[in-house]
Amino acid sequence: MLRVLDCDSVEKFYELAEVIIQKAGITDILDFTLVSETGKGCHIWLRVKEPVASMKFPALDIKAEGGYVVAPPSLHPSGKEYKFVNMGVAIRTIDRLADIGIVSNQNPGSPNAEPNWINKALKGVRKNARNDTCISLAGYFKNKHPIDITESLLLDWNKKNAPPLPENEVLKVIRSAYNYFSKDNPNAVQESTRVHSSVTNPELDTKRDKNVTDFVTSPFEGNTKPDGLKQNNTH
Repeated sequence: MLRVLDCDSVEKFYELAEVIIQKAGITDILDFTLVSETGKGCHIWLRVKEPVASMKFPALDIKAEGGYVVAPPSLHPSGKEYKFVNMGVAIRTIDRLADIGIVSNQNPGSPNAEPNWINKALKGVRKNARNDTCISLAGYFKNKHPIDITESLLLDWNKKNAPPLPENEVLKVIRSAYNYFSKDNPNAVQESTRVHSSVTNPELDTKRDKNVTDFVTSPFEGNTKPDGLKQNNTH
């Protein structure tokens, strides 16, 4: 199953890379598996045979079943583009996370695991649960993402519902959760609408959020290492 090691900083990436290099007996993390650069840190993409729950460590999240990541070629709120830094390198398959030095006693029901209701809700819900679930998800993502990313995530989630809510209703719930109708932010709704248009219309901005599978399963060309990952190895 596809798993992503979400490092909150480049420093954390290099720290984890040192561990992986020693445990896996390799010389360069960028030759080992696919890596992408995020707004602040890096994603390490892996396939793991054993069941893995979403987990949280200091400056590191394990994104597993039901989890989500913002994938290239999305844009971070800072304006920095998410991008793969070693395109052409295949996603490595390993037996266990312990094989690369990640060991935890956590399980899907542990306090630090991704809440189980999130994993279930993101798979879509039935008609009578759509509004309440939309409100709950918007409130949850409010503390994790800027509004444009939450809009993209929940509009994708809405497509899995049976049947989907009207898109304008989903957006209204999200903006309400983010207090976008506040007197202190009179232009926010218009700004959010402009951002949403670029997300949902690929002709306006082809660099916005796309399905992760489209990018991790398609062939890559080239091999670039942006500013955060200039080195050829992690030492």
